[in-house]
Amino acid sequence: MRRLLNLKNYIQCFFDIEKLLLKEQDKYLRVFGAKPQFKAGAHYGTVIAGEIGVIKRDITYSGDILNTTARIQGMCNELQSNFLISKELYQLNGTPDLPWSFKKIGGILLKGKKEAMELMSISLNNR
Repeated sequence: MRRLLNLKNYIQCFFDIEKLLLKEQDKYLRVFGAKPQFKAGAHYGTVIAGEIGVIKRDITYSGDILNTTARIQGMCNELQSNFLISKELYQLNGTPDLPWSFKKIGGILLKGKKEAMELMSISLNNR
């Protein structure tokens, strides 16, 4: 159940932000001359976290998972999707009755990878 809750939370977060930006788009257009848009990619795995700096300390994250997630997000324009996730993440969480549609994109060879990765596109059911 915990994994399913996490799936719902991060997907819902994406669509909540998208909804807010759409609601405020006229304001952004008036003030900045552009409507904000964003795209997202999601994957899972182990991340290394560390603290760096002596006087000013920052937390930094690294690991192949971050690079892979960035590559997934980088495919959004090419694959005409605002939100892509790895098939592994999709399968890890399961997909009971959710308010989103999941479309299998297929195997995509991401930059720096030797094997293709299966990606899924997520959209609201009413789109």
